[in-house]
Amino acid sequence: MVDGAEHVCLAEKIREVGRGRLNFYGSRQEEKEALFNCALRGTQDKSGGRNGFNKGVIIDHAKTSMVGYITFYLGPNNCAWWSTYVFKCTSFRGEPESTNEMQNPTWFKVSALPYSRMQGGDVLFLKPILEEKQRVQGHIHYIDEDTVLVAKHSIEVIRTTST
Repeated sequence: MVDGAEHVCLAEKIREVGRGRLNFYGSRQEEKEALFNCALRGTQDKSGGRNGFNKGVIIDHAKTSMVGYITFYLGPNNCAWWSTYVFKCTSFRGEPESTNEMQNPTWFKVSALPYSRMQGGDVLFLKPILEEKQRVQGHIHYIDEDTVLVAKHSIEVIRTTST
């Protein structure tokens, strides 16, 4: 979620990959679920929507767009670890709340994101998306869950975005 073009909301991930680090909202895609609907559901659920009807963040469909696709690889054999689609939302209602998956939601200036508190590879694709307003695709290789193999990554600009 991006508040105008100056702030983004991050929360501390409680479970699974990235636990203890700041992350954006999202979810695994359910069977037969459209990617866009997954982004909408994941954002609402993990920002407090499970706590009650119309709670959490409800994002504006018309102001949400896909801005990236990244595949992550892990270990010496470069096994595909997971892939993620990155969506950017510039209009929403509600305020994020802590949940059992994401705690302490906080708004940060785009120009001052705490990359040291995020997954190591996040800076590689988030800077082009958030600071340069680019759409990107690429791959990032991790030695282990926390260490990016810097020599083995590729992020390429697809095209400039208007949001």
